[in-house]
Parts: sequence; structure tokens; C-alpha cells
Amino acid sequence: MIILEGPELADADLSMGRGWSNAERTAENVTRRLVDELASPSVVVAVLAEGAGEAEVAGMLERLQLETVKWTELRARILGAPDRARAAGLRGRPGG
Repeated sequence: MIILEGPELADADLSMGRGWSNAERTAENVTRRLVDELASPSVVVAVLAEGAGEAEVAGMLERLQLETVKWTELRARILGAPDRARAAGLRGRPGG
């Protein structure tokens, strides 16, 4: 898993299969920083993965002692939450 943080790419930067290489050139790899921040139980993260990557991502999140939630459950929480900003997908486990 690699997480990049940077400016939004224009359509031309995404065409012809060049999106990832252009993103790597213009963005910062923040994967380590974000994973380290996840050790704090106050951080909330939502991750969508399916197929072969789903089990791998779930394993990584489990090692970080984060609770995972199925998309259908998370979607129901978001749509039913009076304050959508407080709807949570993943939360650090207490004492973890």
C-alpha cells in the first residue's frame, strides 16, 4: 500500500496510463507518516478494498489494531448519521 499526498492531477496528467507516475513525481509519499499516526486511537480512517487486496488490507489493519467495517455497514452509518463528519469507518481499539 502506498499513500501519496499532493495536488490534484489534470485529466491530461491521468491519460495514457501516466497517472501513477505523474502522481509520484508531484506528490509526497506519506504512507509511513499516516501509518505511524494510526497508532493514535483518535484517528479515523476509511479504506475501501475488494478482491484479492481486501484480505491483505484487512491483515495490515488488524496488525495496527484497527477495527474494520464492511462497506455496507459503513454506508448505512454515514447515511443514517445526523452529522456525517462524525460517521466512522475504522477506529483504534481501546488500549491498542
